[in-house]
Amino acid sequence: MKVHPLILAVTALPLLVPLASLPAVAADSSASQQAETPQEQVAALVAEYPQGGAALASAVADLVDSQTTADAAAAMAQAVVAAANSGASSAIVSALGAGLAQGDAELAVTNPAASKSVSSVVAASGNGALTASFSVAFSAAIAANPVAQTAAATTSATSSNTTTTPVNTQVSPN
Repeated sequence: MKVHPLILAVTALPLLVPLASLPAVAADSSASQQAETPQEQVAALVAEYPQGGAALASAVADLVDSQTTADAAAAMAQAVVAAANSGASSAIVSALGAGLAQGDAELAVTNPAASKSVSSVVAASGNGALTASFSVAFSAAIAANPVAQTAAATTSATSSNTTTTPVNTQVSPN
């Protein structure tokens, strides 16, 4: 079988190009974003939305809602609380609280344990402005979503602390 010289030259061409002259393949950016710590992710959002507002709240909600375990949700909530406690402006704190609430409302439907973790972190934050913003936004998010209303009520009912008071069963003679 005789091979045409042009076909032979074209098929051999890739072997003649030095590897160093080939362009480098960029790493997958989504993998590098996933490798960021929660603190780095929150800091990047605050830097991207320095005025706070609905855009920052929505981005924070997406971060919180994307957490698949209660521990990951708690870690993300702690990073958001740390950003709020780092001297952030009131607009940033308000947006961070609203974002935590919106993400938490979604987690109440999809992952109640993670939702409870987020709520616990916010409650323990010691930041009144963040907690107030969270409470208002959480109520609004739950009111707007009937499925979330049911999930939040169920989560609240199963996680409420009930205490029993011992009753004196001794009968005193009269």
